[in-house]
Amino acid sequence: MQLQREDIESIVSEVLKKLAATVPAVAAGKADAKGDWGVFERLEDAVSAAAAAHQRLDTVALRERVVDVIRRAARSNSRRLAEMAVDETGMGRIEDKVRKNLLVADRTPGPESLYPAP
Repeated sequence: MQLQREDIESIVSEVLKKLAATVPAVAAGKADAKGDWGVFERLEDAVSAAAAAHQRLDTVALRERVVDVIRRAARSNSRRLAEMAVDETGMGRIEDKVRKNLLVADRTPGPESLYPAP
């Protein structure tokens, strides 16, 4: 099945409505070239910001800290994320999604995979 232009516009419109409910800059139409909560007016600005952020992650120690923060956030929000996923899709069970979120937070390889095994 191929998506038509109207289908894509409808999906984008729905996503923007959902973003506007949670990201103030989208609702106010103030997402600028600097980005607000990672929301950019132009794709080129988002790519440029991602490239600049990647350059700042220049040490393994810094990457370890970033991954640690992401893992802690994923663990502490695993139930909320599971509930949101079930609410949005209407599929699955919250408890199963909580377990999956915790598994991903704990088992997804990070910078520690760069070190040789003992």
